[in-house]
Amino acid sequence: MYSPTRSYSLDIKSANEPHKLHIHEWGKQKNEKVILCLHGLTRCSLDFGPFGTFFSKDYRVVCPDLVGRGSSSWLINKSLYQIPFYLRDICFLIDRLKSEDITLVGTSLGGILAMFLCSKKTIFSDSFFFSRDDVVSLEEIKEKTNFSKLILNDIGATVNFRELLRLNYATSFDKEFYSSEKEAEKSVKKNFREFGPHSDAEWKFLTQSYIRLDSETRRFVPHFDPGILNPYGLPAIFNELSSIGIQALPDLDLWEVFDQICLPTLLLKGAESSILKKELANEMTERGPKPKLVEFQNVGHAPTLIDQNQLYVVKNFFNS
Repeated sequence: MYSPTRSYSLDIKSANEPHKLHIHEWGKQKNEKVILCLHGLTRCSLDFGPFGTFFSKDYRVVCPDLVGRGSSSWLINKSLYQIPFYLRDICFLIDRLKSEDITLVGTSLGGILAMFLCSKKTIFSDSFFFSRDDVVSLEEIKEKTNFSKLILNDIGATVNFRELLRLNYATSFDKEFYSSEKEAEKSVKKNFREFGPHSDAEWKFLTQSYIRLDSETRRFVPHFDPGILNPYGLPAIFNELSSIGIQALPDLDLWEVFDQICLPTLLLKGAESSILKKELANEMTERGPKPKLVEFQNVGHAPTLIDQNQLYVVKNFFNS
């Protein structure tokens, strides 16, 4: 029902580790109006199936699996799972889209990446990860690409590590497996309950985009590399102890990036979100791009963009 129009992979030559970036697309390939969708930390591009299907008549909807997720490569060096590495992959993809009209949609981690892409501010050097002959830089992409609109889905200009850890450890299923899709669906409903109410068919879809069939055990497991949550391969007890230390870290402050965004922006928020608080969302509407804020009731982190009401909010923003 929500199957992509096209699926393909790009081979990326990294100075540290060559890898494959897999992409799903909806809509006509020659459509110059592109929506680039970036998923959350432990999700994948197939989450945007309903979104891509809904907008496929008017847009080319492009959705990559970040490395370590979906059908993209798992990195050998797990410490490379970080924002600069993800950004350079996305820059590689954007350079090959050859589009002069790109709208960015980012959920959670994807929203953080989208902010870096759209901001006039660059706060780190990313040249360490890639060879110059194969990948354009973030600065070059900003100079040559017209980002027309931005949608931030339940992510703010400050990010609370403690809440992200709580959600991440709830979905850290590296020791889990499921004998059937039905068993996996029960676990997904429990661990992703912040998504809010969904029909049985929608929960089945969200489960199918979250799991894969392991060829060795013939059982279903989460699609992502456990290394994105535990990059140093620590035993469970040490991983838990290290998380206690991480919880003492300050919030990730992205105001310097957010304030330098100068394009029409829509901020979506789950009314019960543990990641994007009401006070922060309201402050964001007064700074930087001064986004329009839309809040969805009975939803936490993050709106799945499956519900028709959510999709029409996005459509109205596109048409404004």
